[in-house]
Amino acid sequence: MLALPEVVAFDLAIPAQVFGNPAERDRYALRVCAVAAGPVPTTTGFDLVAPHGLEALDGARTVIVPGFEPAGAPAVEPRALAALRRAHGRGARVVSICTGAFALAQAGLLD
Repeated sequence: MLALPEVVAFDLAIPAQVFGNPAERDRYALRVCAVAAGPVPTTTGFDLVAPHGLEALDGARTVIVPGFEPAGAPAVEPRALAALRRAHGRGARVVSICTGAFALAQAGLLD
């Protein structure tokens, strides 16, 4: 999962619960990443810590972009957009939750 600044904690928690559940760990290796490993502000008023940077997307078969705010501005970090394009270009599923679609749109991945 790609946590962008002002990530919606609830939008990140849902796929984390589904794919990070111990019963699913033999099928999925869930990683939370950000533009750079470290704290990411949430809309909920606390920071979460992304243990991985964008390199975590390089081998991902599925990339999930949770919602984030502000929805349309400022622009998503160009390195994050490039990482989404690379993942999509090599055939990874790239999906969003709610306003995460704005990142996919900025990356040019939506019709």
